[in-house]
Amino acid sequence: MMTNRYECYENMLSKFRIKDLQTLLGAFGQNTLGRKPELKDQALELLRTRSTGFNQTAYVAKISELYYLSSPETVAQIKFKKLPFYEVIDEVLQPTFLAGTDKCTLQNVPRDMKETQLKFFVSLENVNLVAMNRDVSPGKNDYIYQFQIRISQLVEPMTNEVTDFMPLGLQIRFGAKACPLPPTAPNTRPGAESRRSPRPINCTQLVKLSPVTPNVICINWTPDGKNYVMSIYLVKRLTSETLIQRLRDKGGRSSEQTKNYIIKKLADVDPDLATTSYRFSLVCPLGKIRMKMPAKSIHCDHLQCFDACTFILMNEKKPTWMCPTCNKPCLYDDIQIENYFLNVVSSPNLKDSSKEIEILADGTWIVYEEKKETKTANSTPDAKLKPIDSVDLDSDEEKSFDMNVEHPETETVKHQENENLSFVDLTLSDNEEEPPKEKDKHENEAPAANAIQPVTVVDLKPQAQVQRQQAVTSSEQGVVIEIDIQDKINS
Repeated sequence: MMTNRYECYENMLSKFRIKDLQTLLGAFGQNTLGRKPELKDQALELLRTRSTGFNQTAYVAKISELYYLSSPETVAQIKFKKLPFYEVIDEVLQPTFLAGTDKCTLQNVPRDMKETQLKFFVSLENVNLVAMNRDVSPGKNDYIYQFQIRISQLVEPMTNEVTDFMPLGLQIRFGAKACPLPPTAPNTRPGAESRRSPRPINCTQLVKLSPVTPNVICINWTPDGKNYVMSIYLVKRLTSETLIQRLRDKGGRSSEQTKNYIIKKLADVDPDLATTSYRFSLVCPLGKIRMKMPAKSIHCDHLQCFDACTFILMNEKKPTWMCPTCNKPCLYDDIQIENYFLNVVSSPNLKDSSKEIEILADGTWIVYEEKKETKTANSTPDAKLKPIDSVDLDSDEEKSFDMNVEHPETETVKHQENENLSFVDLTLSDNEEEPPKEKDKHENEAPAANAIQPVTVVDLKPQAQVQRQQAVTSSEQGVVIEIDIQDKINS
């Protein structure tokens, strides 16, 4: 861990030759006379102190520039972040520091624009690989193998991998031909210049396919106090089908491993709560349809998966490589098929409409169904039934029964959700009872007799159409009793 923010630049200065120190101090109007130790102390003093009017940002950028120019082997060790849809075949131009000069060959550009010219050759093997695997027939211009430019910012301390980052005002030319660049990213800061989207740059059509003819590339950008590195690679464009097949070939996490993890995860909760189950969605959070290839990152600790095919297809259109469940990085190389859930979605026990399963504490699973609590008359033999009011079947108007239906309060199971976990509270002993609930005032007024009073029928006319009616009584169990009035009359 660095003791101060400029420790890395102090380390760079310690490796400067006297010529580098003189160049650095001279660029900022400082005295360049003296021995190396004196010049070094002077350079360090400028780094550590913040003098009024002194451009500290430009100063550290100049230190980096001189350091990388004098130590090109350090820059050549930089590795660009792997892109899943591009397989690197060869390094055509090793990572090179973009020093830049004030001499600019472009017309009508800002006076302070920087320019760097680089030269590279393409090997005969690479020439043949590109030329023999392309379709340039009328109306087509498809290359399976492509030349790809990668540009990144140099940030101290350097990391193992660097990501794409575009300089301001970037322009790239092969001879007199301009290279197509990524689109400009939306500007989030009013008044600030927008950068181009951080993507690889396809320059295949501008590269001379000749092992003896040099390719001269010219890069222009607007200085912004940052340092940049550029490289060119020969890559093979991969399709989503190829990535999906490679994922299948790699295999996945065994069902036994996942089952053991489920048992451990369901048991690793509050000791006062016994985990009974976990609800797992079979619907992909991205495609909103049932998964066919459940998968997730090896670094994700949640059970929920996504459909690998959908995930890869979406990242082919717009690469983000983020887990849709926890929103953490989910790189292609870290994706793993979950065979436990692959067996679930392939099970004949699932209906087409099944969207969830319930994973039990022992690692097994069942189809999740909404549980509806229903009770029958046999559940409480001494249920108190309310009397039924009489109905005039001779009336032209339809009259409804006055049920005086009571709505008793029933016990409900409280579910605590922790990643769809269901719990049973173990803190209550067998002797503890829930506090009594307030009785409905109608129950106190009900007759004590546990019987249904007879239905009184008055003024029955022959021409009246008799309809089957239901007399419904209510008790604390919500019993439904059907009385066939037609049969009653016939008897």
